[in-house]
Amino acid sequence: MGTDGACNVPVLSIGSRVQCDGHIATVKYIGQVTGTKGEWLGVEWDDPSRGKHDGSHNQSRYFITSHPTSGSFVRLGKISTGISVSDAIHEKYSQPIDVASQEAMFVRGVRGSTKAVEFVGADKIRKQQSKLNLLKTAVLDHMSVSYVSPDSLLEKHMPDITELDLSANLFTSWEMVSMATVQLKNLRILNVSNNALNLPPDDMSLIRCFSQVTSLTMNRMRYTWEQVLYLMPMFPHLEQLYISFNDITTLSDPGNSMASLQSLVLEGNPLTGWSESVLPLGDLPCLTELNLNSTGLTEISFPGRDRKTTLFEHLKVLYLSNNEIGSWRDVSALDRLQSLQELTFHSNALSRIVNQVALYDEIVCRVAGLQLLNRSREDRQGAEIVYVKKYGRDWLAAGGRRESKTNNPSAEFLLDHPRYEELIAKYGAPEDYELIKADSTLRKILLEVMIESPNVPEMKAIHKKLPGSMTVQKLRGLVQRLYHANPASLNIAYVSTKVPGPNVDFDNDMRQMSFYGIESGDTILVKW
Repeated sequence: MGTDGACNVPVLSIGSRVQCDGHIATVKYIGQVTGTKGEWLGVEWDDPSRGKHDGSHNQSRYFITSHPTSGSFVRLGKISTGISVSDAIHEKYSQPIDVASQEAMFVRGVRGSTKAVEFVGADKIRKQQSKLNLLKTAVLDHMSVSYVSPDSLLEKHMPDITELDLSANLFTSWEMVSMATVQLKNLRILNVSNNALNLPPDDMSLIRCFSQVTSLTMNRMRYTWEQVLYLMPMFPHLEQLYISFNDITTLSDPGNSMASLQSLVLEGNPLTGWSESVLPLGDLPCLTELNLNSTGLTEISFPGRDRKTTLFEHLKVLYLSNNEIGSWRDVSALDRLQSLQELTFHSNALSRIVNQVALYDEIVCRVAGLQLLNRSREDRQGAEIVYVKKYGRDWLAAGGRRESKTNNPSAEFLLDHPRYEELIAKYGAPEDYELIKADSTLRKILLEVMIESPNVPEMKAIHKKLPGSMTVQKLRGLVQRLYHANPASLNIAYVSTKVPGPNVDFDNDMRQMSFYGIESGDTILVKW
């Protein structure tokens, strides 16, 4: 889209972005259509369901669309080429009082005299107008903004704007966007999603217009990774980059162009694989958060044989939901990340194999540093004890031995369970009687336990037979009846008679007792 040099108002041309009946389209043709009178615009709608054809009419082709039903012909009088940034700000954040409104502030008498009356809302409007210079955030999405008027004086009237949202508008070039950002010296957050912005001819020519930006959002702009990298020199201080639902398939090493990047969101891009699309980011020096939701990933792996990888050295938060990861070995690979603390793992292939509780427990056991999984913080100790028993038979079959000097499980087993020996060192190797099928047997057996409380030392320990399937909530109710204590203040744990170590807290009322690895002969301790 060209512009009128005097005022920057867009001049309609091939490639122009226009709006019609609330929908955005790109102009692909301007001219006559055989069998009709007058001039037509051939447009391709952003929403393919809005159109009727692929640019052909009566067996004649006028333009080409990327979708078979995204094209239409519209009359020039039905489209809008957009408004300026300053007009959009005034339209949204202030409401000028027009002449008609001002006349409505007086009542005309029977003899032509006028009497002033209060105009409801006028004072509020004046306050809005007077506070534009205090505006911090300007959200101008879906407002048909297409240009920046040279006399808009954004710097003078709105100098404190730190966040500017220009998403889903009619911009076609970074040069036009830069005319607004260069005036906003305090701008830090910029959103240009859902705009069709052509790349500037020189990736360094606009750096002075964007050098202050630390957070950039470019969702749904059909950019490839190469195009994203081309733009990066314009943003030398970028810390957050959101590029969801673009056309990114493979990634290359960004080098120094993302040296300050801390958070990267790639959600919804059709990535071809972990090695081609994730590992190239491994050397980013400041990256602490990576979003790979809905990217089609099927596996996770890291090169080398070291226990911890040197890639993604500072990565703390990883999003992997809505993918096709279906192997526990892939999950175990995440333990090689040195700094990983938080993981989201909803709706993967593994989710269709095991229930959510079992999935959570298994992941927690395989990734040692996790503090939050799917935004939940639950007991690690109980899950790890059950994990040791669950895979004890496999460990023994793979060459594991309870005597530490002869313990030498196969490399294949350690690939599937890289933390197993670490957990044995922590909790002890499982005995033969512990190698039961916890999923079915623990729900059926009765546990013979002793219940005692140091708060009432004069009261003898109470012998009970309790089902392993009893929830901690029901155990809490039983203990409350035994000791007549406030259930909300009760702290319940157990001491193992066979595995030395600290007391194991029953810290989740929804869990079954068997989850925590309690066995017959153990003692339940109650405090308040």
